Amino acid sequence: MDSDPTLNLIQKIKEAGQDSTKSALLLDLAKSYYAKDQDTALLLSRQSLEISQREDIQVLQASAHNLIGVCYLIKSDFEKSLESHYQALRIRENLADSVGIMESHLNIGNNYYRLKDLSRAVEEYKISLEFALALNHEKAMGLLYNNLGSYYRDVWKSFNQKEDFDSAMYYLEKSLVYKSKFGDEGGETQTLIQLSDLYEEKGDLEHSSRLISRALELSRANNNSEGILSSLNRLSTSSRRQGELRKAIEYSKEAFQLANDIGSPFQISIAADQLSSLYAGLGEFRNAYDYLLITDQYSDTIFQDSREKIREELSSKYDSDKKELELQKLAKMEEMASLKIKHQKELLIVSFFVAIILLGLLFRQLKLNRKISLTNMKLSETNEIIRVQSEELEESNRFREKLFSIISHDLKSPLSSLTSALELWKTGDLESGEMDYILSVISKETSNTSTLLDNILTWARTQMKENQSNFSQVAVYQIIEEIRNIYHLQIQQKEIEFLNLVPESTTFFSDPDRLTLILRNLISNAIKFTEAGGQVKVSLDEDSILVQDSGIGMDYFQIKNIFASKVSTEGTKGEKGSGIGLMLTKDFADSIGAEIKVESAKGEGTRFELVFT
Repeated sequence: MDSDPTLNLIQKIKEAGQDSTKSALLLDLAKSYYAKDQDTALLLSRQSLEISQREDIQVLQASAHNLIGVCYLIKSDFEKSLESHYQALRIRENLADSVGIMESHLNIGNNYYRLKDLSRAVEEYKISLEFALALNHEKAMGLLYNNLGSYYRDVWKSFNQKEDFDSAMYYLEKSLVYKSKFGDEGGETQTLIQLSDLYEEKGDLEHSSRLISRALELSRANNNSEGILSSLNRLSTSSRRQGELRKAIEYSKEAFQLANDIGSPFQISIAADQLSSLYAGLGEFRNAYDYLLITDQYSDTIFQDSREKIREELSSKYDSDKKELELQKLAKMEEMASLKIKHQKELLIVSFFVAIILLGLLFRQLKLNRKISLTNMKLSETNEIIRVQSEELEESNRFREKLFSIISHDLKSPLSSLTSALELWKTGDLESGEMDYILSVISKETSNTSTLLDNILTWARTQMKENQSNFSQVAVYQIIEEIRNIYHLQIQQKEIEFLNLVPESTTFFSDPDRLTLILRNLISNAIKFTEAGGQVKVSLDEDSILVQDSGIGMDYFQIKNIFASKVSTEGTKGEKGSGIGLMLTKDFADSIGAEIKVESAKGEGTRFELVFT
């Protein structure tokens, strides 16, 4: 009888004489656990990492960081997962490890996909696919085709374009061929689930049912908790579409229990939201209300500081690629100049022997050169037009993907919560305290959605160059008083002392609309994070506007990432925001030539300084 591979690895680790061997064996043992027991896999991976760092074995260090990142991804801890994968990527780039670099970009893309930052996810997938095609790495190609298929499937669900549906079907079918070929049953499960959804949309319910049943069978056979969850959620959705709500509830309940067992906030939130909606559809509003509370509890814990962590790195990469293209263009021009000089030398040699013939040829050559010069000028102008149009198209695509990312999560989520809360409120079956809770949810979600739409629309107009800056002398005191009136209720409820110390006669030469939005976001932030009875003060310091509060303050990490992150943090009374206010505030400050400085400490309040340069 064959012995247990896990027990064999444990015995080999005990007998290992060299640390390098022990580190590699610990990593192999961790790989046998990561799909079913992430905590054990993390413990073993860290032990392997500690040994490989002590012995300076960089290949094993990169592998350990990579496996740690995969475990955190399964546990929905995206911040730690991204940190580990970037550590692995840096080591692999130093080693020129093409396969490792390909794997790291794939895993980084998976994190951004879970965070719904689709533009960054697709960028990482494309980098990884370039390596996979160059290496003819068919297993990786199977994974990447699956991820690209997932992307087009999500875009199709948002915009309902046939070409997106066809692209999704094409990439997923190609992925399934590669995954079946290499026996990648875990990856095959996810592809089967997505294809099942597409075939159901086509109306081929029989084929769809076969695919999802196969996915659940593979997941259970491999004890793949993530695959089981995805299969159960897909079965619940399919049953609901066919009107079998009780059957759909059974699948979602099993998924909810499994998500709780593995401790995944992301999967708990999905299952609870499905159950709330299903029970509401059956008219069982007590159960719907209970699961709505669970959804509300877990929905705000999923997305952390990692939404915009590598913004500067991507910007640097873009600048580097742009410089490389300019160098290539310069080299091409030098090559053309060299060929032209060579041609002229050949003509001079011929002219030495046949002077009379050369005069005729020279005359013709001059005419030809003039034509070539005119042609080159037109070609240069055409190339410049194409270059500008290409840059505008790329910028438009980035804007579309970024706007799609913001709307798909930040706008869809509060609207979904608002719809569920209204459905429960309409029944009238809830008690007084529960009705008050539902009304407070409706009030907060309506306010958050309104503020988010205002910020998004203002930002979108600037991105599309439809809202040009309009500078004039702006009375800052009047703007602050208007903002005070907007937030009068919050100031009164929290008994905040609001001081407008800006002289009434003071003016700044700026764009009034953009300056108003900047100050409104800074003052709103100060009110949000100031305790009851605290103070918010607006004043001047030479060419600067100061917004200071006596609130809860921030630590070093929060200050460092405040404008590079897209994070919504609850205020002192549970106030919620869209998470994009300060990020857009920074963009607007840049657009009017101003700089925002921040000083803060935990428990000692925060000081924002808007400096006009």
